[in-house]
Amino acid sequence: MDQKLIDYIKNGLEKGYRPDHIREILIRHGHQPRSVDNAINFVRYYTPGSAAETKAPQKLQKKWIKGKGLNKTAVATGVLVILLVISILTVSLFSSKNDRITGLTVQLEEEEQKQSASLSQLEQKKSQIEEQIRMIDSLEISVEEKQRLVAEQLRKLDQVNEQIEQERQQTRDLLLEQANYILNKQQDTQ
Repeated sequence: MDQKLIDYIKNGLEKGYRPDHIREILIRHGHQPRSVDNAINFVRYYTPGSAAETKAPQKLQKKWIKGKGLNKTAVATGVLVILLVISILTVSLFSSKNDRITGLTVQLEEEEQKQSASLSQLEQKKSQIEEQIRMIDSLEISVEEKQRLVAEQLRKLDQVNEQIEQERQQTRDLLLEQANYILNKQQDTQ
């Protein structure tokens, strides 16, 4: 655990600040909620002079520390083992969720590359149609024939523009879907 974080929490509790107030400030300043919660619990329940220790009756404290073969070293070792198990479980939980999110991100990037290639092809087609319109204008044919050819090319251009917009909307929808999924997963972990 981050010693600076623990010291900050100890200092705040000693000054009379509520744990939830300290938690809110630390999260607002960029600390992860789970790390802050673990540190607060550590300070409150496992450090000398903590609230849990000072609230326990003196006789109970003495029995706990001196009684029946239990000593400070054994208690500290037990606490460290529990914290180690919790941290291992937390890391494995986050890594499996991160693997799923990474998989979705890779999938989205592949889809985005396909969309980009498709958009590039559509843009190329659009340029070709615009070039054909310029060529039609340069032809020596009747005005009516030019208008008909230009109208046909403009209709094709409108279709290409519509396809481009559809492709862009699909990309936006996929990005929004991924963002929502990631936000939901983050809320589930908190």
